[in-house]
Amino acid sequence: MQTTRWRVVLVTLALTHGCRNDFYQNAAMGDNGRSLRLDPGRKRAFLLSSISLGTMVERTPQLTLQSWTELQMPTAKQVAAPSFPKLTYKEYALYPADGKRHEIIDGRHYTNAAPNPRHQAISRHIQFQLYVAIEQQQLGEVIDAPIDVQFSDTDVVQPDIVVVLTNNRIITPIKIEGVPDLVIEVLSPSSRKVDVTLKKRLYEQSGVPEFWIVDPKNDVVLQHLRKADGKYAKPSTCHTDVTFQGIPGGVTVDLSKVW
Repeated sequence: MQTTRWRVVLVTLALTHGCRNDFYQNAAMGDNGRSLRLDPGRKRAFLLSSISLGTMVERTPQLTLQSWTELQMPTAKQVAAPSFPKLTYKEYALYPADGKRHEIIDGRHYTNAAPNPRHQAISRHIQFQLYVAIEQQQLGEVIDAPIDVQFSDTDVVQPDIVVVLTNNRIITPIKIEGVPDLVIEVLSPSSRKVDVTLKKRLYEQSGVPEFWIVDPKNDVVLQHLRKADGKYAKPSTCHTDVTFQGIPGGVTVDLSKVW
């Protein structure tokens, strides 16, 4: 068969046993504009000439049509699922200040509406008690949302409250870059699933020693403490008070003053 120089695009089709043979048709055209018929029974790749729609791929070697038609279509197992680049802090910093909470976890973007008044009241009552016991005693800082906490280039979240003790130097002029001593999430209907699954996993994997999940619906705090193996122990269910373990002697929050 005479060789010819091709300007082609290789159209990759996911073929299954249910494909019809008559779907294969005249799909290649040479430099002379003549249509070249591919064998419809062979389930091969297609060649389209430069007049075809789509991105064109320049093939500079001299290739025979036979060599192209011998290209086997990939099987379903060989076709990888589409992958997308992970978002990083650089992209995260471009999100607008629109009143929503924007976060990226493992490079994926998550957003929630602004919290409701009760959520904010509960968060404020917890923060106040921690502020008096920790920040006023110069033992560390108690910071409420919105504050960026960056665990990695692809993990940036905004917990409701974070506690950073004085010897944990992770506070920069624009964000917290590292692992806080305590992270607190107050659940909202829109954030519950992310808080109790994705963010809990992130905090565990990142080495956050203590994580509280505050549940306004049930007036309870679930206290997660990190074990020696790096995993969180079964959470303690706290109804009346909860004690931060990161300071000798602990710092207790009276939950009767929270709800």
